[in-house]
Amino acid sequence: MFTYNTQFLDKTLTLIAVPHGRDFSISVMGGDRFHIGAVAICVPSSVSSVTAVPGHKEDALALELASSISYALNCVISVSIGIHYDNVSKYEIGQILQLVNSLKDDFVKDVLLNS
Repeated sequence: MFTYNTQFLDKTLTLIAVPHGRDFSISVMGGDRFHIGAVAICVPSSVSSVTAVPGHKEDALALELASSISYALNCVISVSIGIHYDNVSKYEIGQILQLVNSLKDDFVKDVLLNS
């Protein structure tokens, strides 16, 4: 299992990746209230799918993470994501996206270095 943490607005953002053979199930969570907002799955060079909980906006990020990790590692990736910060600005959302992508990059780098 791989676990990565960072801080934003005094709250933790976490990426956890659990291996399933060559594949990975990834959870990304953080902020004021952890939850499941969207789930995506990607098969390399094939199909991708995403489902969002009504009212949640994490679907695009879930799909982008699943697709980019699947492409980089050439394996099936599922991503469950739920990040919520109260009263967050658009600028802060951009910062959160950068931090999540940094956690993703650290994970991909570690898997590639250890394979």
